[in-house]
Amino acid sequence: METQTTERKKSMFRLLGVIGSNTIRITPVWEWNGNSGTIVNINGYAFPESLSQPIKVIHGYILQQRLQTLIQGFEIKLLNPVSVYRIGDENCIKCDVFLNGVNIANYFPEYKTK
Repeated sequence: METQTTERKKSMFRLLGVIGSNTIRITPVWEWNGNSGTIVNINGYAFPESLSQPIKVIHGYILQQRLQTLIQGFEIKLLNPVSVYRIGDENCIKCDVFLNGVNIANYFPEYKTK
């Protein structure tokens, strides 16, 4: 996940699928601090914890559809890694995700985290 221009290809990825409202699977494999994987948790937006379960399900589905429509078929860039953690037996990186220079979180202002 280099940010230098000479390393552009290493930081460009494509969507394989949407796993959750702010979690995606990408290709090729990301690498950071000796870790690697294909799962990315998009930093910058999330559900408020105060939402009831039925509302979370509805909003989650809508967010997944919006996210897929937004980035399907486009190259995305991973920047500013925060952490790596496990989801099952796979590594997941939490980082900012950009589409055409715009942080993906900006497309979901109603769920933006501080």
